[in-house]
Amino acid sequence: MLVHQLIIREEKRNAINPDIIHAFKDSVNTLKLDAPTLILRGAGKIFCAGGDLQWMRSGLTASFEEAKKETALFGSLFQTLYDYPGIVICAVQGRAMGGALGLVCTADFVVAERSAQFCFSEVKLGIAPSIIAPYVLSRANNSVVREWMMNGELFNGEQAQRAQIVSKPCETGALDEATEELVIQLEANGPEAMRSTKELQRYFSKRPGWDDLCDWTYSKNASLRRSEEGQEGMRAFLEKRRPRWIQA
Repeated sequence: MLVHQLIIREEKRNAINPDIIHAFKDSVNTLKLDAPTLILRGAGKIFCAGGDLQWMRSGLTASFEEAKKETALFGSLFQTLYDYPGIVICAVQGRAMGGALGLVCTADFVVAERSAQFCFSEVKLGIAPSIIAPYVLSRANNSVVREWMMNGELFNGEQAQRAQIVSKPCETGALDEATEELVIQLEANGPEAMRSTKELQRYFSKRPGWDDLCDWTYSKNASLRRSEEGQEGMRAFLEKRRPRWIQA
């Protein structure tokens, strides 16, 4: 079984920006023809910090249309990974914050250290996890995840497994070994049979209206980013202070 690793940059805590999105999409689209198994990893101590701070800062002055275009670009990364015909394995260490959970939930299998920390951090910024919601809610135990989306609390790899986000938890430092064990397990299956099974699953999960649903989430995200609360939340985060809605 062919295996290809996609690794996010380390120097910015593997944060996502337009350059990363375009590079990932180009890589995935190039690999589609042979459809090897993809292992999605973050370099260094954490998986992904979510959106890049510099990109967030530049978005503060964006118009609604500009914000929606940026949001759609972010969403296209998740859609590209979700539509990839081969098997996608996400290997998570350290932290996966905000939009990083979109990457996680597009995968077919998620291996994560039990000590890994996850967070739907968007509500802390006065916005909502709208772009990633279609992928998260189609994968996870919704009753548990809905609470995490609203309270923005941290949860670990064990909890993520119980919520059906993580499929294979492992001990800290054993991520490579656990991922390799999964690859060996998958090698016993027919590659075309696995791809066809994935195609079946995607067909049924992409119920009528999926594209409209994604477009609605892009508009919702753009509106929240332009709102008074969204602007205050993002500015407070970038300025490392408490947002004004928190009473002193």
